Amino acid sequence: MASFEGRFSSVLDSLRRPMRGTVRAEAGYFSLPTLTIENTDLRSRFSDTSATFTLDMRVDKHRDLTASGQLDLRPGRERLQVDSLQMNLAGDRWQLSQPASISYSDNRYRVSNLLVYADDQQIALDGVVDPDGEQNLVFTVEQFEVGAVADLLDYQGLSGTLSGSISLTGPAAAPEADGTLMLDLKSYGETAGDLRLQLAYADQRLSVDALLANQDASTLHAEGYVPVDLRIAPGDSAAQGVQVRTSETAATEQVNLTVQADSFAVDWIRPFLQPNTVENLDGRIEADVQVGGTFGSPQLTGSASFVNGRFELPQFGVAYRDIEVETQLADNQMTVERFALRTGNGSLTGSGTINLANLTLGEFDLQGRMNEFRAIDTREYSATLDGDLSLNGTTQQPVLRGDIDVLSADIYIGQSTGGGAALEQVQLTDTDVRQLESSFGLRLSERDTTSFDFYQALDMQLDVNLQRDTWLRQRINPEINIQLTGNLNAQKQPYNEINLYGTIDAVGQRSYVEVAQRRFEITEGVVRFNGDPANPTLDVR
Repeated sequence: MASFEGRFSSVLDSLRRPMRGTVRAEAGYFSLPTLTIENTDLRSRFSDTSATFTLDMRVDKHRDLTASGQLDLRPGRERLQVDSLQMNLAGDRWQLSQPASISYSDNRYRVSNLLVYADDQQIALDGVVDPDGEQNLVFTVEQFEVGAVADLLDYQGLSGTLSGSISLTGPAAAPEADGTLMLDLKSYGETAGDLRLQLAYADQRLSVDALLANQDASTLHAEGYVPVDLRIAPGDSAAQGVQVRTSETAATEQVNLTVQADSFAVDWIRPFLQPNTVENLDGRIEADVQVGGTFGSPQLTGSASFVNGRFELPQFGVAYRDIEVETQLADNQMTVERFALRTGNGSLTGSGTINLANLTLGEFDLQGRMNEFRAIDTREYSATLDGDLSLNGTTQQPVLRGDIDVLSADIYIGQSTGGGAALEQVQLTDTDVRQLESSFGLRLSERDTTSFDFYQALDMQLDVNLQRDTWLRQRINPEINIQLTGNLNAQKQPYNEINLYGTIDAVGQRSYVEVAQRRFEITEGVVRFNGDPANPTLDVR
């Protein structure tokens, strides 16, 4: 929270307890993991049995909310009534159709007349949740424009209209639910396809029938059931409310799920990827996979493949094409029979296994072979590699080993455009984030301010051979062209910095430094690494 100001005034009784009074609270840039609220203004008048309130909230320049209502504070008759509600969501003006209320008594929650609308869009919730009795709750949504809130969840390019309903019935110990949701999906403004999702829950089992159909008529279909415990329990004495029980027997419960893909195009996934990391994603999935057994010990059968794939990594300046992956599934393991991709004139190929215990990514054992593989191609760095790599372990404890030949590489130094220092990665504190948001109106999400932990957790050991087409260069004065050769060992322990060991030699007769149109030949030079990459021992003549 960047700023907060509060005012409280009250008339006290003989025991110095508040009898009636007023409250005013203002907060600036209140930040949550996926939401930043620019300004909040709450005004209230209260007595010992009731209160009225007015709330003004500005999320950003595209979204704001104004609401007013009253609270019944009498024990056993607690009730929130919203008399008016207006919301602006990306230009859509939402309002409450009539006064709505949420009441709580005898551990029973009742939602009445909660319906908001904007033109042909509508969201409604009505019914009862009773941890000690019967449930009767209905949620409906009609033509809701998901693009109005998608960016709050960091899905910048996701849009489309959502319609459907979900109902909850039955006793708390054995609730049942049914629902249908339909979304006409758009990816960065282009129609991507239609999603139809049917849900049914009973006997601690969630049945799913989901069909995603692309514009080209290719489909991805998932149908079956998985064990889920949604029994409702009353809150404990420390924190009253509704709780969803967690089942300790889910691992032994049966699973029955089928996933089929018919040359399904994957570009619809773009809105769910972090912006500016992956571009021009394309390719098609063929799959016929059955999942049986239990949740803790699934039995998988079938096959899945990915063909005609391509994508670009702008930060590395490379485009990958002709991507192919062929897999077979048996027991709780996926066997990657072959994967291949091309970039430049080279390729990366390999195979391996991935365990899927509990239907999640478990241990993996992947082997890869690089052949004239273009690993990076930016203004600062370019490198073409040969070699063998192995990636083992888990996502929490990955292990990378390899022998790499650097066939050619260019490392450019002194690339700063303004003559200043090179940019480096910094860790933003909570205060830094709030200052950026307050000063520039930015909303920084959790993934904007944190790095992917995979590299931090990595245990790495690579033997690197620099062949004679490896150069250290500088375009600006003084011009530098130094040809390098040698051997390095790169080591990294989990959650530690990388260390380098070995010797790099400058190739005489071909290496030089040119200053003010005068060229100085480098006859010999040695760079020795003994740990910290930033502190080598240098001897150049």
